Amino acid sequence: MPRHRVSLVTVEDALAGSVDDVTVHHEVGASLPDQFFQYKYHVDQRGEYSSESLIYKKVNESSLLEKFWRTWQLLRARDPQRSIRLHLVSNWTWDAKDKFKSCIDGRDNSISELFFEASPRSALGKIRQAWQAALKANDAEFREFIGCLRLRLGFDCSDELEKRVAERMEFLGLRSDNMALLVAVGIVRGWVKSGKQELSKNDIERTLKDHDLILPVENEQGVTVYLTTIKAQKFDIGPDYVLDWRNYFVGDQNTKAHELINPADWNGLLLPEIRRLEAKINEDTDSRLVRARGLARLSAWFAFGFTFSDVARYTIEVDQNGRLWRTDAPPSDDFRVLIDNNGPIDGEIIHNDSKTVAVGVSVTGQLNEDVRRYLSGKKPKESRRCCYFGQNVN
Repeated sequence: MPRHRVSLVTVEDALAGSVDDVTVHHEVGASLPDQFFQYKYHVDQRGEYSSESLIYKKVNESSLLEKFWRTWQLLRARDPQRSIRLHLVSNWTWDAKDKFKSCIDGRDNSISELFFEASPRSALGKIRQAWQAALKANDAEFREFIGCLRLRLGFDCSDELEKRVAERMEFLGLRSDNMALLVAVGIVRGWVKSGKQELSKNDIERTLKDHDLILPVENEQGVTVYLTTIKAQKFDIGPDYVLDWRNYFVGDQNTKAHELINPADWNGLLLPEIRRLEAKINEDTDSRLVRARGLARLSAWFAFGFTFSDVARYTIEVDQNGRLWRTDAPPSDDFRVLIDNNGPIDGEIIHNDSKTVAVGVSVTGQLNEDVRRYLSGKKPKESRRCCYFGQNVN
């Protein structure tokens, strides 16, 4: 998932102290905390965690909280500017009678300010003092350390965990049946046995391909939407939903023009209709792959892409001259957008008192003259594939 900006995942991280089961590192400049996970998975529920159990230590051993504390100190000394989160993940829960339970934030499993606001004589205050004394930490370091802790307790049983992993694999376009899960478990077990620690994106993708875990595109679950503003046409797959906007556009049945008969229909009819469709798809299915087909003007496709956006967790697949392209495809590194506003030779000057701005979009070549022709009321050249918008501004 590129938006998470993960650069490296490490299994049994030798550089992560005692919180080393899985570590997740982000790209430089991502402004996201690196995540360190320690898993304590138990075969039954005979035990539980408590404020005392975290600082309990056997002879010649460190307590669990001390291990997390030393890990925090290690990582902090290595890179003081690094933002981190230390996670304790377990299927065991917290002792219901322990007052500290009220401090575990249900939103993100962090420790709330209630822990520090409690008076020294209260039950919470005494727990706070006991923890700080066990760590021999000063006030500032103790508060910073507690702020990076995440206690993810009462985690899924193995059956629920299996379902969660299967759903995640399906959502990411992977095989998700029982056999695929067994293969995935075997892969991870092999990494642990062989000492394979650092896993890059390329490592993961190669492993998925080598073990045939990537679901073929034709089998990936999705919905198909036909959008047409020009003319109807049969495509490679049948539609689940249809947006037929031909009657709103100027022109004869097979050569509809770019503009609407009534420009007010954009906000009054078309945008509400496509938003209703998105709401229905969101209600009808968990799939977020939308296969878009149809002959339509770019203005309609812009509205479609804006509604079924990456932010809304959608991936759009389109047919580009017989080749399928998806919005989750890696971006091209040889394409740049330049803003040119240097005057009448290369661009038009936008004056401060302008009331209208015209924007032209072309994928085939220069369209300066087409825009000027359009603004003068003349018809643009039909050879250009372009789209125009006029927006009043105050």
